[in-house]
Amino acid sequence: MRLPRLSVAQLMGMVVLLALIMGSFIAPIIRVAEFFSLQEQMYLSIINLQPTDPNIKPAVWDCARSWTLKAYSNVTNSPDLVSTTEMYRLRDDLGRRLEGDIDLDTLAWLWDRLAETGHFGKEYNDRFRPQFEECF
Repeated sequence: MRLPRLSVAQLMGMVVLLALIMGSFIAPIIRVAEFFSLQEQMYLSIINLQPTDPNIKPAVWDCARSWTLKAYSNVTNSPDLVSTTEMYRLRDDLGRRLEGDIDLDTLAWLWDRLAETGHFGKEYNDRFRPQFEECF
């Protein structure tokens, strides 16, 4: 059985069609990968935070940082909850904030900032902020 001969224009059309089909699958994967890369960068920044104030008791710091990590992980666990654009803003804001002193106010600021990421961030802050504040 012989395959039909295709013209150059038909072949080019097939290549374009295949590229569009592949692009429709690859682009969303790239966007999701970008989101989770940003999420991981910030998670590592938060988990490695150490207070610059030597008077903060380690148990208080560990408790507050643990609740902050939970809040961060829950609020930013999906691009459906926080857009990639908002994740970039959050990363940049966090980077600027970490250039100064790091203390319990830094963690409280992060809770405030997470509340600004969207509806879910505000709801999460309203619901779990009291447990965070019980740490100190």
